Order: sequence, then structure tokens, then C-alpha cells
Amino acid sequence: MRYFQISGILLLMLTTSLIEAAEAPSSQIADKSSENTTTVRESGVDFSYSPNWPEPPDTSGLLLRLALGTVATLGLCVATLVVGRRWLQRPNDPNSTKKLQIEESVVLGHRATLFLIKVGDTHLVAGTDANGLKSLIVLPTSFAEVLDQQVEATETVTSSNSSLAVWKPDAAEAA
Repeated sequence: MRYFQISGILLLMLTTSLIEAAEAPSSQIADKSSENTTTVRESGVDFSYSPNWPEPPDTSGLLLRLALGTVATLGLCVATLVVGRRWLQRPNDPNSTKKLQIEESVVLGHRATLFLIKVGDTHLVAGTDANGLKSLIVLPTSFAEVLDQQVEATETVTSSNSSLAVWKPDAAEAA
């Protein structure tokens, strides 16, 4: 008996919903279809679904966060470059206690370079190119002493051979 009562209530509910759907004006149906509704009809029953769209995001807030994030990232990049430059930069102090110093370098072209190197009190001249070190010459400690020795050697040669004229800096200054 209860079975008949439950089935009667279900049948009554189903018929009333079908009658309401049939009596709905066509303008309501057109409005529902324009609101992005999905309707599926199976065996005379109307299953319709109308999604609730979320509110669109606040674009001004998104753009503000994007701009602030970009500025913060660029600021961190600049700060890292400044700190890194100070940290990685070697001091160019001539009074340093290093034993080996490159005093000068001259680029000669075709990837060839000439270096003047000071090791303690000794000076070296190094010639390099793309393949590496080509020549290493030790310079005397005092250029003036070597010049004096050369002048004395040429004076002895000229005294033995009077036909050679030798330039004498002392005689040039007196004249």
C-alpha cells in the first residue's frame, strides 16, 4: 500500500513539472537559451544546466601587482650587479705587496700583445700572440747603467777607429 502512495506522489510531481515546462512562455525559453544554458532532452524529461560564472578578476589589481613585481625584480638585479661589481673588482693599488705585477701592456694587432712585467726588482718583457707566449726577455735593473756601458764600449771602438763619429751627449750640451 505504501508503494502505491510513494509512486502516486512521484507521478504527481513529475506531471506538474512537465505541465509547468509546457506552459512556460517562449520568451523565457529564449532568455534561458541566451544565458548559455545547456539543455538535454531524454525521453521527454528536460535536464537543463545554467552555470554560475565567477566574477571577472580585478584587472587594475593584477596590473598593479605585475608592475610592482617587475620593478622589484629589476631593483634586485641592479643591486646584485652593484654588489657583485664591488665584490669581484680587483683593487689596482700600485703599493700592493704583490711580487708579480703587470705594469703595462701594448696591443700590437692580430691578437699579439707586449707586456712589461715586474717581479720583485726585475723587469721582464713578454711577447704573446694567439698561440701563447712567444718571447720572454729579462731587462737589466738599471737602464742608465747599461747605456753607460754601451757608450763606453762604442768610445773604445771609436778611439781605435777614428773614422767613426760618435755622438757624445756631454759635448752636445757644451756646444
